[in-house]
Amino acid sequence: MAQEPNAEPEKKEMDAAQLQTFKQLKIQSGALNRLTIDLRLYMEELAKYKTQLTALRENDDEEKEDKVKSEIKSKNDQIKELEPVIQDVYQRWINTIEKVDEMKQELKWDKVNYKLSEEDQEEFKKADKFLLATEGDEFKSIKGGK
Repeated sequence: MAQEPNAEPEKKEMDAAQLQTFKQLKIQSGALNRLTIDLRLYMEELAKYKTQLTALRENDDEEKEDKVKSEIKSKNDQIKELEPVIQDVYQRWINTIEKVDEMKQELKWDKVNYKLSEEDQEEFKKADKFLLATEGDEFKSIKGGK
């Protein structure tokens, strides 16, 4: 029986493996959102430290108080501590992006119309939203300008 052109495609039930993948997708998309927020905050913090350090160095002179020199050392230390944290979060973020994208493809996300509750439909939308958020301009520099 042919389907009318304007009719909604038939909805398909998920099998056990697809349900398991969908559960993992919900977990990973939540992790992706959290890691995106964390990475953004760490990058902002690093930029702030670098700006403060630049300002301290511009005002540096030979006769400056030990307090300012101590502040410069402190900012350098903060930057050195933060950079490996950013690298760790960045690597987990990239891995999670790949996992979410793989799960989307495994479920044939954009080709199959699954029978889902409204809550589960929202989970699909959230995962898409979180993936899109990773493509923002603020992340292009650390993703190699892709």
